[in-house]
Amino acid sequence: MCRHIVFEALFVHGLKSDDAMHEAYRAVGFDAKKPATEYPISVFGECLAVAIRLRFSDLVVPDAYSKLGSTFIQGILKTMLGKVVGVALLLSGPDRTIKRMPTLIKSDYGCVVVTKNLGIRHYEVSSEPNLPSWAGAFFKGMVEQAMREAKGRDPVAVERAGAGQGTFVLDVSWSAPG
Repeated sequence: MCRHIVFEALFVHGLKSDDAMHEAYRAVGFDAKKPATEYPISVFGECLAVAIRLRFSDLVVPDAYSKLGSTFIQGILKTMLGKVVGVALLLSGPDRTIKRMPTLIKSDYGCVVVTKNLGIRHYEVSSEPNLPSWAGAFFKGMVEQAMREAKGRDPVAVERAGAGQGTFVLDVSWSAPG
């Protein structure tokens, strides 16, 4: 299940959806004007597909999901809760931010991710099984944008092949401060 804040952050604040998009979201189960407390992750996936079709049809699908992940972080920082989180990101820096991701992701998405330090400015972010096929690309965009917000220089998240059915493994790094 996804908390409503995830939907609000991306589909209301991040994308600045118009009436046509709101109607398309409503058709797949999300009503921005009457939001529920939680939604199945399948509804979130359907809303992502709507956003790709109506806003990012010029991108290849993995890049569109990554763009939506980045837009989600930008949108969450425009919510009341996100403004507090944004200050914490700036104050904690990229290392502490990536270490806190498992807690933040579990609270909003209800899924489990694990971060593992691989070296200086180098981490692995991996997920539990049974996530939708779009999850790796979406989280790639989220992680890169979160690192940028936390003042990580030139962050890169690379999705590794062969993570397994419904899982992802991201190799995340960023440059030394300039």
